[in-house]
Amino acid sequence: TAQNPSHDYTAAGDYTVSLTATNSAGSDTETKADYISVSQPAPVADFVGSPTSGTAPLTVNFTDQSTNSPTSWSWDFGDSGTSTVQNPSHEYTSAGDYTVSLTAANSGGSDTETKTDYISVSTSTISPQTHRPRGPGTSATVELRLSRIHPTSTPVRATTR
Repeated sequence: TAQNPSHDYTAAGDYTVSLTATNSAGSDTETKADYISVSQPAPVADFVGSPTSGTAPLTVNFTDQSTNSPTSWSWDFGDSGTSTVQNPSHEYTSAGDYTVSLTAANSGGSDTETKTDYISVSTSTISPQTHRPRGPGTSATVELRLSRIHPTSTPVRATTR
């Protein structure tokens, strides 16, 4: 009924528009098929993983938190591992800091979220060096080293008799 109306289109799609003009002499309708085209907004990629640190082998569960209804997902776990599942799990088998990326896409486009050094995996190893006593009154010293990703550990010494 307005001469210059406006309308909010809330869903993606192509819309046909009709205008009917009326005066004392009658009316006329003009119709334009698929005149308005509304596209879906591209996703905004986001995710979380849990846990984000631990000892190898470390299984991390990733959860997609992207908005705008993505229909496909492409994960890069930073260790040559990938997935196209929406909410994958991934096992890290080697110590290191890993950058994880998620690309979420739909018909409106795609977006990538990258979290640098998001996963931190360590290894703990015990490397004993054992010496047995060789007779009465002798002792043996055992040295244990606990190794982690970056720092070298201080030896732990235990003496047995």
